[in-house]
Amino acid sequence: MEHRFRLLLLVALAGLGAGQLARAAEGTGEKKKKLAGISIESKGCRGLVVQLEPGRPVEVLSTQVVNTTLMDLDAKGRFKPEAIEDTLEAIDALMGTITSKFGLEAGEVPIVGSSGLMGAKNRDALAAAVKKKTGKAVTFLDPATEVKLSLDGLLVREKRAAALLLDVGSGNTKGGAFVYDEDEEAKKLRTFSVPFGTVTLTSKALLRMRKDRGGFAEAVGRVAEKEVAPALVRALKGLDELRRREPVVLTGGAAWAMCSVVHPGKMDEPLLSLKAGDIDRYLEILDESEAFPVVDLSSLTDAGQRKRARGELDKVRSAFTPENLRAGAELLRACARALRWKGDKPLVFARNGHVAWLLGLLGPEPARRGAADGRTSAEEDRDDGKKEEKPEPIPPPRGALPARVCVVYRPCAVLVHGCHGPRVVIVHRPVMVVLPPPVACGPVVIIRYCR
Repeated sequence: MEHRFRLLLLVALAGLGAGQLARAAEGTGEKKKKLAGISIESKGCRGLVVQLEPGRPVEVLSTQVVNTTLMDLDAKGRFKPEAIEDTLEAIDALMGTITSKFGLEAGEVPIVGSSGLMGAKNRDALAAAVKKKTGKAVTFLDPATEVKLSLDGLLVREKRAAALLLDVGSGNTKGGAFVYDEDEEAKKLRTFSVPFGTVTLTSKALLRMRKDRGGFAEAVGRVAEKEVAPALVRALKGLDELRRREPVVLTGGAAWAMCSVVHPGKMDEPLLSLKAGDIDRYLEILDESEAFPVVDLSSLTDAGQRKRARGELDKVRSAFTPENLRAGAELLRACARALRWKGDKPLVFARNGHVAWLLGLLGPEPARRGAADGRTSAEEDRDDGKKEEKPEPIPPPRGALPARVCVVYRPCAVLVHGCHGPRVVIVHRPVMVVLPPPVACGPVVIIRYCR
């Protein structure tokens, strides 16, 4: 039998260290375990609460957003004092909900700054203000780490190993994919990023519009051509393999807005199949109106479906200005051109993508148990059509110290906690894993996350 393993490093950030991860894993012996986190993003703060339960998909109990104007920087490229104050109030409100409604301690809730905040010159001022207000340190993610966490939290099923993640956010645009060797062990993560998101590109285009005294569509198109496109070419240099990846999994507000406008009747699909040609269709719809686009819902015959589609469009309208929508569409088109997509290139919009990197941070591979597409473990097992096999032992290396044995009958993430910190071995097929403890480092603790 061929044994396939994938080794991932657990990211211990913002107080979510090895001890907390171990305690979270021990929750698999309990009935349920809640985890939470708060992210500071370009357009606001997000609070996420998830629940882990043995044999069940990860359940998102709460995802709450408090909008701010944090990335509306001053003339020197710094966070404005009033925006920092708004952010502190948002964090306080989210922390209050997490602790009072879900019974978690504030000390268990990491606060993380998204990579979209990298463009500000005074992130240290924001971090100091949060520390003074909450007593907690803020960990700022770089684009590569954020992409990795998103992949860990979302792209976990074996058949998606060839996918490319593309996230068009408010403060930047980033993407990447894992590169595997013949044994399907992740060798490295290839990522790219550019400092243009829906908000930052809108700001640049508004300055260009005032200078040229023209319209916004022309101005943002010019900035996309003169600044975004060359930046993407530089970022993708030496990454030709990413152009061949499919499907492309889209996350971020720009993709959400596009799907809500172009496919309003599919708001209930957790993984929405698209084509690259949908980006051109989106731009055509935006061309038809200078304000928020008028979306025809007459083809939706079910009254409940029309109501939900209208509600989704209202959410888009409250989150984005018409200028933001155009900027996001231009970013999607620029990425499509830089990655050389044809109109029939398969894309997938992941609705859980906005919390994927937080899921990747809060628990080891939670989406492996169904968080990405909202399906149950039983449904995934039925689709795979595989019969249970008897485990085949993997012996320890010759001369190894006494080992612990973990018998794994189902796809499983095995958390190994030793002196070098936590690591995860992903087991795809029924095996018996024999893991020797590190030399002179005490016992190895094996904790299983199984479907």
